[in-house]
Amino acid sequence: MNEATDYNGANSAEVNGYISKKNSERDAQTFYLNTFDKNKLVQAYHNDGVFLVSDFLDASTLNDTINEIHQMEKDAELELKEKWGDEKVFFFSRQNNTKNPNAVDFATTQYFKQSHDKVHVFYEVVESTQEQKEQNTLQRRINRIGHGLHLFPNKYPAIHSTIYKNDFLKQFLQSAGYKRPICHLSVYIPKHGGGVGSRVLPHQENTFANTSPPSCFVLWVALEDATLDNACMWCVPGSHTSPLRLVSKVDHVSHTREMVKIDDTPIPDQEKQPELFSPLQVKAGGAALFHGNLFHSSFVNSSDRSRKAITFQFLETEGVEYTDFNWIKTPNHHYLYSL
Repeated sequence: MNEATDYNGANSAEVNGYISKKNSERDAQTFYLNTFDKNKLVQAYHNDGVFLVSDFLDASTLNDTINEIHQMEKDAELELKEKWGDEKVFFFSRQNNTKNPNAVDFATTQYFKQSHDKVHVFYEVVESTQEQKEQNTLQRRINRIGHGLHLFPNKYPAIHSTIYKNDFLKQFLQSAGYKRPICHLSVYIPKHGGGVGSRVLPHQENTFANTSPPSCFVLWVALEDATLDNACMWCVPGSHTSPLRLVSKVDHVSHTREMVKIDDTPIPDQEKQPELFSPLQVKAGGAALFHGNLFHSSFVNSSDRSRKAITFQFLETEGVEYTDFNWIKTPNHHYLYSL
C-alpha cells in the first residue's frame, strides 16, 4: 500500500487496489486539551459529527492504559478457560467461506451477552494450513476484549478514570446536551497487522446501541499511532445528520438476531464514493469523538504494525427509552453525572 509521509494525511492512499481520496474540505477538526475553544469544539461536533483531540491521554496515562490492557488479556483468557470451558467465540474469520467457525451468531451467545459488565475475549481466525483445518486447530488472534472494561476501578484504574474522572469529557457531554449519561460499553480492539485486522464496513453506532430517540456518542482512543498505513478509521463528515439506516435487534427469548432496515437511504459506499470519506489519523494518546449516526469504517490492516485502540460508547438515560432489543438487555446505572 502506498502512503504519504505527511502525518496529516496525503491527498490519497492506495487501499485494496483503488484510490481512497482524502476529503480535504470536510476533514475532522483537531483540538488540544489545554487550548481548545469550547464553542468552536461544540460547533465542530454539530457541523461534522466528529472531532479529534490530539492529547486526550497524557504519556503516563497512556502507558498505564496499555499495561492494563496487557493484564486484561491474561485475565480474560484465564477466565475463559476456568469458567467457560475455553469455548472461543469468533467475530470474524479471514478463512475463505468462513465467517464464524462456531456457526453461531456471536451476538446471541451467552458469553457475548454476559460481557456487558465483564472482561471477555473474542477472536478472529487467520489463514491456516489444510492440516490445521482438518484437525480443527485453526490459528486465531484476539479480535477484541469487552465490554465492561471501564467498570473496574481497582483492577483497571487508568481506564476507569478516563471515563469517570475526566472533566473534559463531562464538560463536552454537558455542552452537547446530555443530562444523565452512562458509559454503555467499552471495547479494546488490537487491529493486528499482516492482514489479520479485519475490514469494517461503513456503519453507525446507533445501530448497535439503540435508544428512542437515538443518543449514542463514541469516544475512540488511539493506543498506537493510527495512520493510512495501518488501517486508521475513516468517516463521512456530516453524515450524522442523515437517518439511522439499520437496527440490530436481538430476541432474548429465541436467542436470535436480525438486522432491520428502518430507512431506505443508501449507506455510503467507500469503494464507489471514496470522495465522501476522510481518514481519522490520530497519534497514540489522541482521540476521535463522534456522533452515533456518523458513518465510519476501516480497511483490513495489511501493514506490519498493529493499530491498537479502545472505544467507549455513551448513551443518554434522561428522557429516552432504552429499547428492549439491544444486546445489552439492561443498561447500567453508573452515571457520569446527573443534572
